[in-house]
Amino acid sequence: TPARKVFQMVNGINVQRFDENADHPHSEEKQEPIKVIFTGRFVPQKGLDELLQAWKLLHDAGKLNGARLQLVGDGPQEAILRNLADELGLSDSVEFMGFRDDVPSLLKQASIFVLPSHVEGNSNSILEAMAAGLPIVATDVGGTSMQVGEVAADWIVTAHDISALSRCLGEMLESSELRLKMGALMRQRIMNFFDIRVVAAGYCSAYAALAQDLEADMRPLMSPVFQSES
Repeated sequence: TPARKVFQMVNGINVQRFDENADHPHSEEKQEPIKVIFTGRFVPQKGLDELLQAWKLLHDAGKLNGARLQLVGDGPQEAILRNLADELGLSDSVEFMGFRDDVPSLLKQASIFVLPSHVEGNSNSILEAMAAGLPIVATDVGGTSMQVGEVAADWIVTAHDISALSRCLGEMLESSELRLKMGALMRQRIMNFFDIRVVAAGYCSAYAALAQDLEADMRPLMSPVFQSES
């Protein structure tokens, strides 16, 4: 396929679901203790056992300072993960939240989003967390680096690197200023590139160009996220 005929577009998200108080950054006053949140299925490829091990490193180093890890979801690994949390002595700082239908509200009450996956496509969980104004700590799999952009590259780690995952979480836990700065940048990135209205407009432009000229060059119409970082 000629390069000019390739049209690249990202997943879109309905940002309006997360717009309550969106004009105001997260208030650390309402987040005592600090909440680190994961949302998704409890399956091996999500790397939740490694997340618990990374959390253990923070616990043993005395860096949690009352922070809580919220695991939102369910799946076949739930019993295994609960047992692991108990074995690691993390029961007091890890909450298994179960399946929830109020994820936007939970994200708005959290301070950091974490996704330690071994495999991902383009994660809707990351987009939802960005829409809620959360900083992202995640593994460099699938489309994650594209989603968060170069501005957040320092907190994207190699999959299976428990030490790096722990270090990045620790940096976020230590600095309210960093959390608020990165959360605001992630929210702005969602508005610029992943808002469903932006994505829909891109598709409309592409279809209009094709309808007018089957030889149209599609490259200028690709998602602005690819244009901005190509």
